[in-house]
Amino acid sequence: MRELILLLMLPMLGWGGVPMLDFPPAKVRLEKPTTADGRNTWTTPQFQIDADSGIDVEAVGKLAVIAESSFAALRAHPLPLFAPPVKYQPRISLYQDSKAYEDAGAAKGSAGYYIGVGEARVLIRADYFLQAVVVQKTRETPAMDEDLIVHELLHMGMHRKLGGLPQWFVDGIAEYFGSAHLGGGRFSFSRMDQAVRDHLLLKLNPRGSELRLLPVASIATLDDMGWLELMKSLPPEERYLAYGTALLLTHYHLHGGPERLERVRELLANAEQLRKPPVFLSLDDAPSIETALVRFWRGKGLELSFAAASP
Repeated sequence: MRELILLLMLPMLGWGGVPMLDFPPAKVRLEKPTTADGRNTWTTPQFQIDADSGIDVEAVGKLAVIAESSFAALRAHPLPLFAPPVKYQPRISLYQDSKAYEDAGAAKGSAGYYIGVGEARVLIRADYFLQAVVVQKTRETPAMDEDLIVHELLHMGMHRKLGGLPQWFVDGIAEYFGSAHLGGGRFSFSRMDQAVRDHLLLKLNPRGSELRLLPVASIATLDDMGWLELMKSLPPEERYLAYGTALLLTHYHLHGGPERLERVRELLANAEQLRKPPVFLSLDDAPSIETALVRFWRGKGLELSFAAASP
């Protein structure tokens, strides 16, 4: 019997020991909202969601499912990632125009933003969320950038650990979950090599296999403020190059064998007690990591190169 149980468990184990899990969408029913100052507010098991009154309730319902599903997947993941805020009610705010969105505290030029100081609130530009044209992953995937919600919700779900993590991992793990998101709140971690590859191609080169990303050394030691400054310095069309490198670095550590995975576990275990991120990557290791990434992903159908951003 013990041998049978072990055999049944084997298909669930990924390279490096990260279990491969699949999650169906959460079931969320929106009750009648409260209305004040031209905004509607709904309460779900985990969140308070408010939106301009002109935003369609069906879209809010889809957002609620993605949000609840993202927290459920994060909580169930075998790594100790889930650390949501305890002092503040998690909130999601949808704004119809960029001015109202930025006036609420979002970074200029962004489409999604997490405020984790003094509150715990994800701000979303509804015009981007509802109208973004995304290459569909499945026939059922709606024409909205759902992964934007997943990314920002991952920040909220890891709220208490963010200060003690390197920023490349904070954004890399958010993109990792975005890669695993199949649409509509469904997550699958069973084929992460393919999911990461497809996610990067969707974002950067839907018709090809060649990707240019930022050098590992350019993001390896950044804190949150350094990351924000990097985003400001990059042309809008090149900002995702940093997120792409962060995603590959995260995959490299989660799927690169037990030694790398154990370092991540230790990093996550200590993150809540730290006020600033530790030195996790040596700049001296950056060239060899890039070489390893190029070699590994070439076997998966990606031709990678790492170069500085355009001047």
